[in-house]
Amino acid sequence: MKSRISIILPIAIVSLIIVFASFGVSLEYFSVSNKLMAQLWLGITNIGGVAGSGIILLLTALFISIIRGKFKWKYFLMIFVVFSGVFIGVAQINEHFIKEKIKAPRPNIEWLSEFNKFSLEEMYSLHSKKERTEYLKNVIAETNQSPIVLGDMEVQPIIWKHWLKETGYSFPSGHSVNAFLMAFLISYIFLLRFSWFNKYGVVTIYLIALLIAYSRVLLGVHTNLDISLGALWGTIIGIGIVYTGLFDYLDSKNQANDKKYKS
Repeated sequence: MKSRISIILPIAIVSLIIVFASFGVSLEYFSVSNKLMAQLWLGITNIGGVAGSGIILLLTALFISIIRGKFKWKYFLMIFVVFSGVFIGVAQINEHFIKEKIKAPRPNIEWLSEFNKFSLEEMYSLHSKKERTEYLKNVIAETNQSPIVLGDMEVQPIIWKHWLKETGYSFPSGHSVNAFLMAFLISYIFLLRFSWFNKYGVVTIYLIALLIAYSRVLLGVHTNLDISLGALWGTIIGIGIVYTGLFDYLDSKNQANDKKYKS
């Protein structure tokens, strides 16, 4: 365990430093007005969303369950259930407890309220995201903005559609929590299962996590603080889960079953 963590942890720390470095660079709304950039960063951000995370976890579980050319379906089920339980649990705590306690408005919603003269308190008094989405649609319709222009910036239609979905609270960034939690756990289990997997593979995984975290600021739906502390929180959870020995236990149990099957 210690040898694997010693490979991951320095890369995780450097990645966190890079995320926190976003405080020194003005990247807010960078991809809002450029169609190509909007498509690129929306594609990246979707990797860390519910569907994207689910697909990655499914593929990871499938990949690590193929042992010496044979698919171990029991191992697959164990890993996938554990992965799903961890990420669903973390997402629920983040969305329905932490965010609801802190109640930090999203930066894009604050920006829209400034230019369209609507009340943040009124919008966030609506309890469901569906209601808030309808509220925003009505506000923009009343101001006759088509296309939507904020200051000297024209908001791309695909960004506007994304903003209409992102009407919850801001802190911390769920995408960043997911990305850095996935990066730590997937890196660990790959190091555990495959002798060919090394630090360069871990760097690649963390590069994807970094891009996901930065995409949230570039799309205007999160602040630097949201992604920085979100990434830190995801890393801490990942370390905690690994130190429980859960993945080592599942792998050893699978190896024991494999030997029993052979005998």
